[in-house]
Amino acid sequence: MNDVLTFNPNEAYEGHEAEIASLLKIEKEAAAEVKSNFSFQVEEITRFVEGDLNQELFDLVFGKDVVTTEEEFRAKVKESIASQFVADSDYKFLLDARKVIEAKVGKLEYPDALLKRIMLLNNTDKGEEFVNENYDKSVEELTWHLIKEQLVQQAEIKVEQEDVLNMAKDATRAQFAQYGMLSVPEDILENYAKEMLKKKESIDGLVNRVVEAKLAAVLKGKVTLENKVVSVEEFNALFK
Repeated sequence: MNDVLTFNPNEAYEGHEAEIASLLKIEKEAAAEVKSNFSFQVEEITRFVEGDLNQELFDLVFGKDVVTTEEEFRAKVKESIASQFVADSDYKFLLDARKVIEAKVGKLEYPDALLKRIMLLNNTDKGEEFVNENYDKSVEELTWHLIKEQLVQQAEIKVEQEDVLNMAKDATRAQFAQYGMLSVPEDILENYAKEMLKKKESIDGLVNRVVEAKLAAVLKGKVTLENKVVSVEEFNALFK
């Protein structure tokens, strides 16, 4: 107890952005840039043991009498796990769509000297070396931002308050699911979601996720999808 451990999330999760983002509670785009070490102090150790497949376990996981047999339980677990991959699947689709769209748009010209000066003013504590090392990546993100804004405008995508609340609840539901809590009462989800919405950075991230989810839905309607069934390992490998 009270030991201080140091580890590198990027190495520990082999660069899987979804896992890193979930661990650090940041957006997947930001997770791609996380390369540094983290340290933490161990204050509590919890050990989990397998529970018996009985009604007590069924009720604990999904609520009283929601499922009553092992077959129903396994089917419900499978359904819950599958639903967790929907957002990741949409995210992968948007990554692939981004590559295609950016290739069609081609290289955009920017006032590099001006943008570098602005970037330096916003990162005075990091200096010119930081600007030079990160400028190309910043321009890539700026290009995608401009393209995405144009697509959102053309598709007349709008974000309502209910959309953001539902996304917050989905994010909360996913966090509970990581700890094996697959059936969380609606009032608890609502309370956790509302707490998230008290922070501006959380709202900004949630709005962006709503926009991307709606944009992915629009783009899916413009292309022919070839659906494939893959294992979890195969799916995670797609992000490498």
